[in-house]
Amino acid sequence: AEYLVKYSRVLNRYSWEELSNELLEELSQYVGVDRGCVSVYPSSSEALRTILRYVKKQGYKFLMLVPGFHAIYEFANIEGVQVEELSLDLPGFTLPIERLLSVADRRTTVYLSNPNNPTSNLLVRDREVIEELCQRAALVAVDEAYFEFSGVTFAELVESRCSNLVIIRTFSKAFALAGARVGYLASSKELVREIDKHRPYYDVPIPSMAAALGALQDLDYMKKIVGEVKKLREELRRGVEKLGL
Repeated sequence: AEYLVKYSRVLNRYSWEELSNELLEELSQYVGVDRGCVSVYPSSSEALRTILRYVKKQGYKFLMLVPGFHAIYEFANIEGVQVEELSLDLPGFTLPIERLLSVADRRTTVYLSNPNNPTSNLLVRDREVIEELCQRAALVAVDEAYFEFSGVTFAELVESRCSNLVIIRTFSKAFALAGARVGYLASSKELVREIDKHRPYYDVPIPSMAAALGALQDLDYMKKIVGEVKKLREELRRGVEKLGL
């Protein structure tokens, strides 16, 4: 609320450099990458749509692990991109690593959620898997919308061996700012610049950026809420098991 009030005086502007700079600085520290490796979007959904525009322009195929994030089909349909599917292994909805590596090539974008939506499990834990996938595919997009609940991220790879890796995150989940519509991506500086070419100017509202900045200034609160959610999640799991499910 403090930051919303602070920047409410500049709502007559399309953007405010002081706010943009401060948010990018805080975000780069939070993600653990250089400032030029992050870009803020009006929701992670819009970041995904922009990636799809980039994929279409490059002439890449788009491969998705299924079951996966259902909205991808809607986004891809809007952007005119054909979605190819690769099924997760049953019964545990695990990543079919060998099958995935066999079909990923230099004309393929691989999209996966980690943790996966809607199955909730982590598809990848080992960075070696992502590194090998990046060596084979044209682009690897890892949706880390629930990173704060898993603690597993591959963001550190974007500045090293995986210049074709893009991480997508959101403020909608752990930060409870779904209505503000703020997301971001992390990638190599070159790829951030290329993807950003496929979006309009001034697309993130000043109040949304202010809310995101305020949230980053109070990480202890976010971590407290995440802890409570994880505790309740475990209680729910035990409860449904008692029902025989």
